[in-house]
Formats: sequence, C-alpha cells, structure tokens
Amino acid sequence: MLTPPPSDSSHAGPSVERRPIKRARAVRVCTRCKVQKLKCDREEPCSSCNRASLGHRCVYKAWSNGPPDTPVDLAQRVAQLEAELNQLRATSSESSFPTPRRTSESSAPSTSTTHPSAAPHTSYTPITSFQQLAKQLPPLETCHKYLNHFAKFDVNYRTTHIPSFRRRADALLARLPSISTDDASLIALILIAMAIGAERDSCLDPSTTTHDAPLLDRLYANAIDLIETSGGEYIDLDYVLAVYLRSVRFKHGNNASPAVTWIAVGKAIAAARWLRLDHVEEAVWSFEVEMRKRLWCQITTSERLLMDLLRLPGPACPPLTPAQIPLIIDDSVLETGDMGSSGVAEWSYVAIKMRYAQITAKITAILPADNTPPSLEQLEAAHRLLLDFESTFDPHFRIDRTPTFDEPPWALGQGCVLITGVMHATILLFEKGFKSPDSTIRSACLKGALQAAERLIRTFQLLYAHVLFKWPDGRPLNIWSFGGKMFAAAMAVASALVVEPGFNTSERRNTFAEAIRNLELMTTESTRCTMNDRSLALLRKVKTKLDNGENPFVGDIGSERDPFSGEKLDERAVEWTGISHEEWLDWSQWNAMFPGLFSGETLG
Repeated sequence: MLTPPPSDSSHAGPSVERRPIKRARAVRVCTRCKVQKLKCDREEPCSSCNRASLGHRCVYKAWSNGPPDTPVDLAQRVAQLEAELNQLRATSSESSFPTPRRTSESSAPSTSTTHPSAAPHTSYTPITSFQQLAKQLPPLETCHKYLNHFAKFDVNYRTTHIPSFRRRADALLARLPSISTDDASLIALILIAMAIGAERDSCLDPSTTTHDAPLLDRLYANAIDLIETSGGEYIDLDYVLAVYLRSVRFKHGNNASPAVTWIAVGKAIAAARWLRLDHVEEAVWSFEVEMRKRLWCQITTSERLLMDLLRLPGPACPPLTPAQIPLIIDDSVLETGDMGSSGVAEWSYVAIKMRYAQITAKITAILPADNTPPSLEQLEAAHRLLLDFESTFDPHFRIDRTPTFDEPPWALGQGCVLITGVMHATILLFEKGFKSPDSTIRSACLKGALQAAERLIRTFQLLYAHVLFKWPDGRPLNIWSFGGKMFAAAMAVASALVVEPGFNTSERRNTFAEAIRNLELMTTESTRCTMNDRSLALLRKVKTKLDNGENPFVGDIGSERDPFSGEKLDERAVEWTGISHEEWLDWSQWNAMFPGLFSGETLG
C-alpha cells in the first residue's frame, strides 16, 4: 500500500480548512461563445454572433456571486415573470393573424411618408408583433438606399422581379408603422433584401460604419419566427423567396460556413415543395405562374451548384422539364409578355451557369483521378469541351460585337463575366500539364494557357470600360474572385517569359504589365477584398525579378517547386524550368483559391 511522504516539519501544526474561492467580478459571456469556446466582446449582440448571423440569439445568462436565492426570493421572481408574460400576451393580441392573403401584388396604400427614425439598437428585445418590428426599422431614406443596393446586387443573380418587388416594398414602407399581418411574408422579404443591401453598402464604402445589417438580420429572423409560429397561412411565394435569399446572404456574407448555406438552401427547397413549385400549375394570373417557375429554377440551380462545389452526394432535385423553364423575357416587360425590341434573354445567363456545372463534371471525369499529369489526348478532350461550351453562348453574350442601342447594360457585362470564367478554367486545365515529363505536352500547355491568359486580360479591360462608361450601376461585378483569375493569367504570362526567353518578350512583358494594372484598378475600387491586394503585391515582386533578369520561380529550401501548385518537381521538370536554389515565393496558398468560392472553410 502506498503511504504519503512525510510532511516537512516547517508545515507542522493544525490543518486549515480551505474554502472555495469565488471570483471577485462577474465573467460575462454569451451562451453561444461559452459553449463553442469563442472570444466574446460582451456586446449585445456580440461580434461572434453577428458574424455568424445569429445576433438575434445572443443571450447572456444572469450571474451572481451572492448567496443562493431563498424560496421567498424565487416566489417573488416567479410573480414578476408572470406579470411580464401577461403584459406581453396583451401586446401580442394586437397582431393576431387573420385569413391568409393572396400572392398577388397588394393595392396601392396611402401616400404618407412619415417614418420613425430608429435609435441605435445595442440590445436584443423580444418582438411579439409586426408593429413592434416596424418601429425598429432604420429611417425611410436608409431603407430605400438599402433596397437600391439590393437591386444592383441582384443584377448578377436575377433572384427577384425587381419592378413588382419595389412597388410593393415602397408602398409598405410608406405606410409604416401602420402595417397589417396580411403583409407578413412581404415584410420578411423586404428585411432580408435590405440586409443584403446594407452589407453591400458597407462593402462599397468601407468608411461606412453601420450596424444595420445585423439589426436587419435579427428583425428578419423575428419575422420568420412570427410567420412560422402562426401556422401555414403565410407560407407563400414571398416567404419562399425570403428563405432562399437568406441562403444567398449566407453565400455572400462574412464568415458563413458551407454547412449553414447548404442547410438554408434545403429549407428553401422544402418550402418550395410545400407550395408545389416543382409542379406546373395553371393560375388565373400568368405572372404568378412565371414567378413560380423562376423561384423553383433558382432554388434547384443553387442546390446543384452547391452539391457540385462541395462534392456532396445526391440525389438532387430532378432537372427542369421544358414546361418548368422560365420564359425568356426581361423584367421590365414581363407582365406584358413582350420580349422587347432587343430580344435579350434574361434567363439565358442562369441556363449557361447550369450547363457549366455539367461541363466541369465531364472534365473531371476525363482527367486522371490522382495528381499525375494528364496526357495530351486528355487535355485536348477537356479543352474541346470548354470550346464547345463557349460556342453555345447566346448572341448577346458575344463580346466581339457592337452592342445594340436598346439592349440592357448587363448583357455585355454578363458576357464578359462568362468569357472570363471560361478562360480561367482553360488556364487551370493547361496548368495541370506544366509538370509533365513530356516536353511536347509542356509546350502545348504553355501555349494554351498563354492564349487564354491574354484573352482573359483583354476581356477584363473591356468589362471595366463598359462598367465605367456605360453601366455605372454595375459595381457588383467587381467581385473578389476576379483577383484570383487575374493572378492566374499573369502567372501564365510570367511562366512563358521564363520558359521561352527572347520569344515575343516585349509583347509578353506588356501583357504582364496590363494584368498588374488591372489588379491596381480592382484595388482602387471601394471593396473590402484583401485578396486583390495580396495578389498585386506578389505580382509586383515577380515583375521586379523579371526586370532584373532573375527567375521568380526559384527556391532556397533544397527542393524545387511548381510555380502554381507549390509541389516538388522531378528532375526533368527542373531541367525545363531551370530553377536554381535562390529565394522562393510560396505560390501554394493561391492554388487553393483558384478552383472557386467553396475551397476554403468559409464563404464570401
């Protein structure tokens, strides 16, 4: 049996009972940060909950360092809570839900323009009626500004029929705070649209300091809770669109995980199926039929793209039948059924994006499953798929043409975005053959990547000029992913300068400089994108080495690496690139960003 060691004589004496030490001050942390062991700044709501779009659920539990409550104290507390509950029930009786409303547009309201200016909201107050919710909205002018930003954001995504939505939204905002629960789902739709617009406002102007986006997210969650606890009366098209826009908000917001986005899309699918949007049904109003088709097309497209990018197993919603495909008409003339004189197809952009997901799946099936370099036949077959895909673009997406005077400004802009995406995919395809031991494959890949890079750089210049001079509202096109695409193009040109010195050197140096200037244009835009800044800094280092006659793709760590992937090269590839043991720039961090938006652990 083990016995304790003898105690020191200096510690002899009567034992002293140790009492538990209580903290001298309260440790204040919200329940979510405490459970997930996150850093909490003790605001209401805290920044961690705000970044996760869960500000409405940021709760602090009471803490006390005094003696435990006596039965008398507990009884008094219960009586106090019962009184507060009775008061809340009396307040909520004002907003009892009447009969469900129709999904068509509401009639024009009164022309009152009064609107309460909301004070800063730093704490969460439970909302039990839409009247309470309306009193917490930002001022009317700010609401209109956020809706304008949402309309510009939606140019690329076409989720909403903006003309009818703005008419109904402006009418509802004009009569605040006098609102009816008949507008429950429209209120939720307006709130999530303004939340997207508020986030867009802070991105366009980083100097803007506003807490409206988290506030609107919280109000949206309250509105959805009120709708869902009332039964199924208010599950209509506006509700489904609001739920779907929530997934769009996650996908393009800050620090939203792929899992949260995927679950949000799943909720939109469930709500859409509850309304039988997956069935083509006749309705008295043809506009409602078209809106049902649009919404189902958007939701199923998002599901398929997410499944492809996240590599999730099926099954997905079945492909759209010809009867389910939305009409090819512009928003401004949708209700009349006239395509307009330009005949530009609004939904062709969405259809092309859906086909692109199928093309990427076919390319993946052609290329080797492991990391071995593909053969020349495999590269040519994959490249042929991209060429055939581009040949199917509608005429208004061709950028080698003169735009008609009456076509929407977004037509040429979307065409530039599509061409840029195809060229970027071409560069990444040929990059896979850069480390091939076959010199014929390396030469062919370098040539193909260089041609795609030059076209990508020219296309972006056309896009920027178009946005600057003909489409001032098209700023949402300047998204962060252009930085990665421009970097890939510039690296392809730099590789050609290193591998083929003396061949079209002056022309290629000019092309490389144009890529740097394009990135400089991006960084001067009012965005919070740090990727463009990082890529610009790295390209400037590459340019300095090239100007000094040095090789930028070199290493000093005892092993040679591929300039794109950062992987080790074999001896034959080393002989081709002529790498020596000097300073090495780590390009591997960029390779993870090239494939797309979902390669990291967060979205946005």
